[in-house]
Amino acid sequence: MKYIVAYYLLLLYGFTVVTPLLPVVNNWWNHEFYEAEHLSKVHAIYGSHHLEKEIESKQKESDQQQNNGPKNENQVSVHLASSTQIEGKNHFSASLIFPDFLTSALSAARHSPAGPPPKKID
Repeated sequence: MKYIVAYYLLLLYGFTVVTPLLPVVNNWWNHEFYEAEHLSKVHAIYGSHHLEKEIESKQKESDQQQNNGPKNENQVSVHLASSTQIEGKNHFSASLIFPDFLTSALSAARHSPAGPPPKKID
């Protein structure tokens, strides 16, 4: 009883993985056990390539369900650096004002000052 959630998640994962194969299994089953009915009904109406058409229609339905979000015609990439003029000063994106910590630490370690080290004051 400790692992009931794990078994449930495994069953859910297995069902999710097998779901796209159900039309293929259904077609095989009908060809094996109900061949005369399947050929006279499905193949007579939809042709011999009905499985490919069914898989394609399922894929289109799946794509439409995934892409049902609102569409904005004026989409702007958030990765663009821009500058705006506010009170005579240029303001750049935060990535330019605050460089990455690792990059700044490495650049500080590479560049040594031009003069001698400072003298210790006692």
